[in-house]
Amino acid sequence: LEIAYQPRVCLSSGAIIAQEALIRWPDRRHGLLLPDTILPLAERTRLSEIVGGWVLEEACRDAARWSSISVCVNVSGRQVRSGVILAQVANALRQSGLPAEQLELEMTEDTMLAGGVDTLLVLSGLRDLGVGLSLDDFGTGYGNLAALRRLPLTAILLDRSVIRDLPDQPDDAAIAHAIIQTGHAIGITMVAEGIETAAQIQLMAHL
Repeated sequence: LEIAYQPRVCLSSGAIIAQEALIRWPDRRHGLLLPDTILPLAERTRLSEIVGGWVLEEACRDAARWSSISVCVNVSGRQVRSGVILAQVANALRQSGLPAEQLELEMTEDTMLAGGVDTLLVLSGLRDLGVGLSLDDFGTGYGNLAALRRLPLTAILLDRSVIRDLPDQPDDAAIAHAIIQTGHAIGITMVAEGIETAAQIQLMAHL
């Protein structure tokens, strides 16, 4: 397995402020396999906890060599449900020496919103360690804006499916606007995934 990094860019300054760790599997027959292939396989074979722990360790080790740039790591539902994520994060931070505030964990709506009280306790424990928590791919699942108030979030990642047809689709623009306004109102950093054009940059910077 390998890790590639995708930059998170500040729309106001143009500066790279974080790097998202993305897992890759080079295969001689099939080429470079992406997370959509790797992660469901890891989940089915119960290897997601092991793979997730490895990614955390590697990403924190890499980020410790950067200056002030944060690293964002995706976390699986199995890591959260079992509670192993707490020990994995503490171990990765301790081994790498990375300051906790430079690590952000990304989780899907399904992981964060469907786990009940046990999940909320794990999320609170992670925030107590000092790391950030972001809700990934928001806008694709069943989650609602009101539920965001009870989650200890530091960021919301607006899914690329909402961004993809902007600025040509008024409905998508209205959805993005509503989510961004809500995030700002409760003090959460907003991240737009998959910006590809100058027009999208302009619109999202305005929003």
